[in-house]
Amino acid sequence: MNKLIVFSIYLLTSILFTSCGVDEDIELERSYLSVEDHLSTGDCDKALSKMLAMKEQSGDATYYKLLASSYACKAGFSVTEFFLNEITKITTGGDLLSSMSTFTLAQAMTDIDDLSYYYLGKAIDVLTYSGGVGPATKDPSATLRKATFGSYGAADINSFLMYMLFVRNGMSMAFFGNSDALGSKGAGTVGTNECLFAYSYFGDGDLDAYIQAGGVTGACDDGADTGSIDLTNGDSSLHLERACALVTDFNNLLDVLENITLGDITDVDLTTFLADISTVRQDFVDNVITPKGFSNSLVTIKNQTQCVTDFTGSELQIAYYMAALFETLHSR
Repeated sequence: MNKLIVFSIYLLTSILFTSCGVDEDIELERSYLSVEDHLSTGDCDKALSKMLAMKEQSGDATYYKLLASSYACKAGFSVTEFFLNEITKITTGGDLLSSMSTFTLAQAMTDIDDLSYYYLGKAIDVLTYSGGVGPATKDPSATLRKATFGSYGAADINSFLMYMLFVRNGMSMAFFGNSDALGSKGAGTVGTNECLFAYSYFGDGDLDAYIQAGGVTGACDDGADTGSIDLTNGDSSLHLERACALVTDFNNLLDVLENITLGDITDVDLTTFLADISTVRQDFVDNVITPKGFSNSLVTIKNQTQCVTDFTGSELQIAYYMAALFETLHSR
């Protein structure tokens, strides 16, 4: 009799806990559907409020995609709009970053505190760190997201992340590079600068020589070495936190491109796009990082906070990165 009672209690408890789990799953699905409804009607605030009220669902790709979508909605970004009106603006070749600076959101950015820039950064961070970080490097990666969400879930997240990183990088190039509607660096109205940063600040002969070399950096040359005031600390020194954000946004874009299936997407040859960047990056490694003994993590670091930690006191290395990659690929 006692065994029967014990068994009955066990059975009842199991049913209750199982039922509780099912109810929680149903409630979560209802919440997701509610957020999707808010997003479909453009009610970004309600969507974001509902997502922020939820407990983080670790390992659930849907949770991270909806949270990122809510932030992206606040930024005025949508994948549909990106495919309809933006992605065909991307070109390959030596001015590929210039082409990205012509995006609508990029041209609309006139202030460092631009809300679209802020919220798009929040959306990107959600997806970038959704798979955690590496124990040694502290870096997030497409590989970690695949390990967390599986091939299918990671592919979905990485594609969404790639589209947003295109726009965020374009916004950075337009604003800090003072680009006009055609993507011409130094021809915009947000400042008077023709470079992202005034590299002469460091007094480094090799860096100055690179800026002068054969017009590879476009309007940014040694005679027009004026930088964005928003990339300085007010005393002409490099604002490392913001510079690291540019570096990690770009490195994260490359990481995604290197770890998804590439091809032509509405007239954009992403394979060639990646190859063009990889050529410039390898040239930077071979001709700057290796001979100067700079840190190899310059071209791999994807965690902004870690970047600031690693390169405090070594800002010159970040300046070389910016000149070799950003000024070179934003040469229109």
